[in-house]
Amino acid sequence: MRRNTFKPIIFITLILGLVAIVFLFVYHSVPSQRLASPPPDFNVSQETEGYAVYSALLKELFIKDDVKLLLIQKQTISAANHPLISATYEVPISDVKKHFPSVSEDTFQDYMSKNGQSSTLSSKFNLPVEYVVIDEVEPKKGKDSELLASLYEKHPNARGIIRLSKVGFNKDRTEAFVFIEFRCEPFCGRGDNVLLEKPVGVWKVKEVFVGWKS
Repeated sequence: MRRNTFKPIIFITLILGLVAIVFLFVYHSVPSQRLASPPPDFNVSQETEGYAVYSALLKELFIKDDVKLLLIQKQTISAANHPLISATYEVPISDVKKHFPSVSEDTFQDYMSKNGQSSTLSSKFNLPVEYVVIDEVEPKKGKDSELLASLYEKHPNARGIIRLSKVGFNKDRTEAFVFIEFRCEPFCGRGDNVLLEKPVGVWKVKEVFVGWKS
C-alpha cells in the first residue's frame, strides 16, 4: 500500500514560507540600519582623519593638470590670524553659525574649540603631486614680496602658499569643517571656509563659503 507523501511536503513548504515571511518583515522594518553609512572607525585617530580631510580638500580645489607642486605652511591658522575665530570669542557661536547654516552644531563647536592656538603640520598628506611643508612664520607687514620671491626662487614650480586651520568634526566623523587660505602675491589670494562630508567612506567637498578674496 503506497504511503501518502504529500502531507510532509506541504508541511515543510508551509514552514519555509513562514520563515521567508518573517525574514522579509524584519528586513523591511529596519531600513535605516541597512541604508545608513558604515559606523566610523574610532581606532583611526583624529589626526589621521584630519590629514584625510586636508588631502581630499587639496585634491578637489588645487590639483589641476598644470599643477606640479604645492607649498603648505607648517603652522596652522589660529585665532590670532583668523577673523572668524577671533570674532566668535566676542559674540555667541550661534550668531556666527548663521553664516554657515549647513554646518552642524557639533562640527562647528569642535572647529572653534580646536583653533584657539596654532599647531604644526607634518608631511602626512596623500596627494598625487609633489608638495613641500614649509617651516614658515607669519610674514611681517611689507615683507610679503620678499618672502614670496625667495620661495619662488627656491621652488620655481610653486604658485603660492597654502595655509590650513585645524579640522572640526561632528561626533560621527562624517562631516568636517576647515578654513583654507591661499596667497600667490602680496595682493593676490583668497580664504575659504569649506564643509566636507564622508557619506560612504571617502571625503568630498560639499560646500565652499568664500571668506575673503583679493
